[in-house]
This record gives sequence, C-alpha cells and structure tokens, in this order.
Amino acid sequence: MTVDKNKYEITLNKILCGKDLSVSIYGGDKPHIGAVAVAVPRESLSGDGSISSSASVICITGHKEDDLARKVALKISAAWNCVVSVTVGIHIEDATVSDFMEIERGVHELVDELLAERG
Repeated sequence: MTVDKNKYEITLNKILCGKDLSVSIYGGDKPHIGAVAVAVPRESLSGDGSISSSASVICITGHKEDDLARKVALKISAAWNCVVSVTVGIHIEDATVSDFMEIERGVHELVDELLAERG
C-alpha cells in the first residue's frame, strides 16, 4: 500500500507470520530503518474484557520514528489481537513540523487501510 502526501511517498508492506504480523513503513527522500516497535496483545487494564497492547521500541540513534512506530504497533496489535512488529524509516530532507504532521497523517491512513482488511 502506498500513499502520496504532497511530495512524499510512503509505503506500507505487511508480512503475515502465522497469526502474527510484521509491518514495514518507509518512504520520503531516503527510506531506511529508523525505529522498530514490537507490540504484544493483552487484556485491557480497564477490566472490561477488551484487548489492549504493550510495546517495546528500539530507535536508531539520531532518528525520530520511535513514537510513530510504537503508536502503529499498539494500534494494530490491539485491533488484530496478535503480536506485531513495526519498522519505520521515513526521511525528509529539511523537514518542517508541517511535513512531520503530514507524514504521520499518511501513515495512519495506510494503517487504517490495513486494519480494514480484517473488517
């Protein structure tokens, strides 16, 4: 899946690993690996029986994708009730705050499209 956000192209690839899922999100001027998050589903602490997730993140020094990778991993893991790994690497040369916001919106559009696959 790919989305164009202004001058930026962002791609989301998925690999089903049995019941679990590996997701790679990359794009911009120089796709790379900036951060990796792994989320594990669990019963929500709210006590209502719903599914939530916990996540661990590794961020490559100097990169800023850690928060985005964590958010995406938690969202998918809770929705699909499976272990999820998410790798994010989107580089935009001289990015502005507006660029970051647009990239994050694009990533969430792709994630919503992925989640819709399971209904």
